[in-house]
Amino acid sequence: NNLLWQVGHVVATQQVLCYELSALP
Repeated sequence: NNLLWQVGHVVATQQVLCYELSALP
């Protein structure tokens, strides 16, 4: 269960990072 939370957290972090990079000019 903890492993699943870590995987979900990593995926969410990557999505946010990708969104931030794509938002740059």
